[in-house]
Amino acid sequence: MNYNTDINWDLFFNQVDLIQDDKPILLKNFIPNPEKLVSWKDVENALTNYEARWEIIKDNQKINIPTTFSKWGGEYFDKNFIYNCINEGKTFIIEKYSIQNDYARSICKDLENLFPIITDIHVYGSKGKTSSSFPYHFDLPSNFIIQTYGECNWKVYSNRVSLLLSENKKPMNLYPDKLTPIIETTLIPGDVLYIPDKHYHAAFPNQPRLSASIPCYPGTKNRWNKSYYKL
Repeated sequence: MNYNTDINWDLFFNQVDLIQDDKPILLKNFIPNPEKLVSWKDVENALTNYEARWEIIKDNQKINIPTTFSKWGGEYFDKNFIYNCINEGKTFIIEKYSIQNDYARSICKDLENLFPIITDIHVYGSKGKTSSSFPYHFDLPSNFIIQTYGECNWKVYSNRVSLLLSENKKPMNLYPDKLTPIIETTLIPGDVLYIPDKHYHAAFPNQPRLSASIPCYPGTKNRWNKSYYKL
């Protein structure tokens, strides 16, 4: 298959069994030139892009971002507030990042050509030596985590949540000491974690870092193909 990027996806398929034994895997040095995906310059550009969607994490939880209103374009995030939070070392998230980065969009095209999914890229980052991240949690879609700057410690657990509880991000009666790590690693630029749906996982940042999360939701193939939008 022809890909839109220079990523060798065969290395991924050689290590997974998606049909009978879907497990988390670590792919070292998997993404060539990870700085093309997201750099601090890209974060700076997002601050001037009013289509960018932001979240800020403090004390392991999302906080409200003030908004401003323009009669020409509606409601916008307060970029001064976001700028100050970044410089204070708080963790930030840029959602729907592929709208502003060609390489990110190409990776999404690769994945949507390979699988019947709809995906996008969310950027996680912090300028602080220590910063908050979400505690151990699960996501409904499968995820690819790509480190692009700095390092970050990760734990991925063998435990999975039941679909009967999948709408509740904090299941009752969860005992952390019963979570069993299946991967404990430090991601460096170019490394990728593949985390199947509903597996518990957590990041433990301890230095300035940037990474990209690619949630893969079941859906229509080839969304990036122009014929998808043909009327």
